[in-house]
Amino acid sequence: MSDPMIKDIKSQPEFLNMILTNYFEDTKYKKRLKEVINYIEDNDNPILFAGMGSSNYSAISAINILSNKGYLCLNPNIDEFIHYQMNSINENVTVIAISQSGKSAETKKLLEKLSDNTTIIAITNYEDSPIAQMSDFVLPIFAGKEATISTKTYVNSNYLLNIIAHLVDNNKGLDIKKQSDDIEIINNFIVQAENTIHNLYNHLKSKDKWSFISRGDLLSTTFMGALICAEGTGLQPKGYSGGSFRHGPLEITGKNHGAIVFAHGDHTFNLLIKLTEEMAQNGSNIILLTDKNYNNESDNILLNKIPIVNRLLLPTIYAVVIQLFTRETALNRGRIPGMLNKISKVTEKE
Repeated sequence: MSDPMIKDIKSQPEFLNMILTNYFEDTKYKKRLKEVINYIEDNDNPILFAGMGSSNYSAISAINILSNKGYLCLNPNIDEFIHYQMNSINENVTVIAISQSGKSAETKKLLEKLSDNTTIIAITNYEDSPIAQMSDFVLPIFAGKEATISTKTYVNSNYLLNIIAHLVDNNKGLDIKKQSDDIEIINNFIVQAENTIHNLYNHLKSKDKWSFISRGDLLSTTFMGALICAEGTGLQPKGYSGGSFRHGPLEITGKNHGAIVFAHGDHTFNLLIKLTEEMAQNGSNIILLTDKNYNNESDNILLNKIPIVNRLLLPTIYAVVIQLFTRETALNRGRIPGMLNKISKVTEKE
């Protein structure tokens, strides 16, 4: 079945390549990117990432990269920050405002409250948007028009932020060929995953409670996945870090519970495997998404191997699975995939 959501999903590699083409070949955008990198390197200011929904989540992996380089990064809930925490910052903060539409109400209100001396970097799909016009630097995400819930606007926001974080304090630059090759891996994976996604849905469809769990860079996609799955299916999945799930929600595991665990092969892989096996022992059904070998001995665990890509594209290739899973769930629930019935795609009011 062809629908707007599958078209958005399949077009993602094309628009990821647009980031590489524009920021590494086009003189105007190469200059803009270099100016942003130089500004971050030349200033020791804390960096406040400001976004709502998937824009907020898209920053998590970049924050991990920058934090490891010694930069103090903040990623608060902006809807609460603007009402209760504004006095915690002064003009000596760099704000990276992420808004796919460039119109998000809370992010726009934050910028209105800032000192005129505060430097603002906008990450948006629309260079002429209100948030872009309020910013000192504007880096478009080149995601094109998106017909449904956040897919390519999320991955392009995440990818651009990861590239920025990678280039800061990095004399080696970016291996464009490696990036292009990995985008082609993602392109091929979309075709493969579309043909097998029904197996993942069937493993969780009988469960009343769904949890999406990960650690590290994949928290970007875990939280985004829970958001779009709720929007796209009418169900209430919830995203957790592995540690936060153990502190209470582990109690909901059992025969009525299903989970998707995003576990790439970093230093916390074994922690996620331990949690996965414990949930399975309690009776939960788990889909284990991983790029690492795992000897599965439980019928409750469905292993789904993910191709290996570089760190900057890691959240994207895992996002493909949750996008297709959301679409498959919507179809099986009689919904038009990605279509919103009660809210608009852009939230322009609090």
